Amino acid sequence: MAKLAAAKGMMGGFMEFVHQYNVLPLAVGVVIGVAVNDLVKVIVDGLISPLVALVTPDGALSSLVFTIGESEFMYGSVLDALIRFLSVAFVVYMVVKVVLKQEAPKA
Repeated sequence: MAKLAAAKGMMGGFMEFVHQYNVLPLAVGVVIGVAVNDLVKVIVDGLISPLVALVTPDGALSSLVFTIGESEFMYGSVLDALIRFLSVAFVVYMVVKVVLKQEAPKA
């Protein structure tokens, strides 16, 4: 009987933690963030990268490098990561803007 009471107490503490720290909305945000990241990756790989390939020598941003002495600087990889980041940031911005517009009180 004492074990059952301890289990209920632990479960109650867990549920209080979930409610107090908004764990469920955070988990939903993480799942949606992963989905948005996958969507943006497909958009970048399928639409933006082919456009970039038209103007780069080897057809990929990651192939853009410059060398100083023995060091090779892969600025193409940095540009690729920057494009991906800005794409994700833009999509998240647009989603938040739509959600906030729907939640705005109507005067």
